[in-house]
Amino acid sequence: MRLPLYQSEMLKNEPLIKQIGRGNAGLRFNKFFMHWGKDWRIEEGDKDKEGGKMRWIKTISEHLVGNRSLLSEAVERLINLVDNRGGEFRCYRTIWRFATGLGLNHPIENGMTWHHTLGVPYLPGSSFKGLVRAWVEQWLGLSDDEINRIFGSQETGSNNEKIGVGSIIFFDALPVAPVRLAADVMTPHYQKYYSGSEAPGDWQDPNPIPFLTVDEQQVFLFALAPRKIGVPENQSDIEKVWQWVDQALQNVGAGAKTAVGYGRFERCEQEENKLRTALMQRKEKQEAEKASTIPPQLSGPIADEMLKDQYDADPDKFLNILKTKWINKMQSDDTSPEDQKKIALLLKNWYQVHREGQWEKPNKKNAPIIEAIRKTLGEIA
Repeated sequence: MRLPLYQSEMLKNEPLIKQIGRGNAGLRFNKFFMHWGKDWRIEEGDKDKEGGKMRWIKTISEHLVGNRSLLSEAVERLINLVDNRGGEFRCYRTIWRFATGLGLNHPIENGMTWHHTLGVPYLPGSSFKGLVRAWVEQWLGLSDDEINRIFGSQETGSNNEKIGVGSIIFFDALPVAPVRLAADVMTPHYQKYYSGSEAPGDWQDPNPIPFLTVDEQQVFLFALAPRKIGVPENQSDIEKVWQWVDQALQNVGAGAKTAVGYGRFERCEQEENKLRTALMQRKEKQEAEKASTIPPQLSGPIADEMLKDQYDADPDKFLNILKTKWINKMQSDDTSPEDQKKIALLLKNWYQVHREGQWEKPNKKNAPIIEAIRKTLGEIA
């Protein structure tokens, strides 16, 4: 029997295939199933050994999935995008397990929706939108006009395109950190009855079917933004939609098997506050950089420290700190030559911006300081 390429002796011990903690877990789960037996049948289990399906699921779920750095960057980009469009974000935590994409094709019978580039389970924006719309239509009794205005019309034109879009944009819900997964099992007791071939009876054997889920207490970022920026009506729509999101995630749930309790979320304000604090810090830094006279090529920890020492905010105060702190640090043997040069360049820039003419023609007080800076830069012997 021929084996798949990834089961050959050459590749079966390749770390990116063997170690789920590395690489894209979604790609591995979908493309590298490795428990085929004879005649391309999945390995069966017995009382002493689990079958190939469950072993594969446990292989995937034994490690956190997702790269922390890449997830942080993706979350930051999404937050910045939503903020710039006048939208809002919230964090929700899984109360119990969350199953997404079970209907996707897979050798183990049940798939999972994976983010193509991040390699983590996620809730697509279309599913997020559909969940909230279903809640509104079934439980809140809003008029069709109001629902279509916010969510968009479901009627299609001649090219199967939606006739109208809604006032709110629903973004993909992403995990804020690497995700913990869990193996689970569903056990249909009357398989022949479900297939329509036989009446239900106690003589029929149960059929355990393992599947992969997101574990409880995993935090996801949900985001909304107005379709048109600066339209007051759209902003008020966002406030209404968030109320519906809270209700839908707590009472209906997202993903598959919600009728038996899967996919319930609760709001996680602690994680929200962390992300909001980080957003505010980025904004403050951006504002400081806009107002700063420090060239981009000189930015870094040293420049940040000088800004705290009132480099731009209070030049007179910085001049005193320059004399008592930065000159000594520039000339210290404990400072690396690279940092000495960077300090000198920053001080030269400060003189040229805040003490116009003194760098070229220093007065008696500044002459020794400017001479020391020039020596560090190699402009004089």
